Amino acid sequence: MDITLHMLNGYLLASKAYLSAHLKETAEQDRPSQNNTIGLIGQTDGPEVTREELKNALLAAQDSAAVQILLEICLPTEEEKAKGVNPDSLLRNVQSVITASIPNKGVEEGEDNLLCNLREVQCLICCLLHQMYIADPNIAKLVHFQGYPCELLPLTVAGIPSMHICLDFIPELIAQPELEKQVFSK
Repeated sequence: MDITLHMLNGYLLASKAYLSAHLKETAEQDRPSQNNTIGLIGQTDGPEVTREELKNALLAAQDSAAVQILLEICLPTEEEKAKGVNPDSLLRNVQSVITASIPNKGVEEGEDNLLCNLREVQCLICCLLHQMYIADPNIAKLVHFQGYPCELLPLTVAGIPSMHICLDFIPELIAQPELEKQVFSK
């Protein structure tokens, strides 16, 4: 999972670099020639702003889609649910990993293996999401306005140290007209 997350992060960064290079490369092709712009001074800046906004929107959508998929991976599978992997025990174990304390010894061997695997995946994902939220806090805002399963809220709060930035936009999220988003934000 660690390798997969490094590759995903690399692909996201490469995509940003490629898109920026492509826009720079094609920017001169999209500008009108000097003969056609004699009476249109100041109007050549409009398309560049639009191109930059479109680039940022595309990159934000790409990043938020990756975050949404990663959050879904953090949910327990049917097998883990059938074996009784408890979300509260997951939260305690994630907190114990974060604080580097000893994991809970009262878990059965089979459940412990599933719990360890899920816990490791969740910790790796939370670490990557923390890095992404620090790099661009707008991703955190976008993801929370899109919403994700409420059962992941305790995990994200405990496992992603940068979640405190959500305090800045909670009033805006509560003011949303959709009831689901209001419930999610509370």
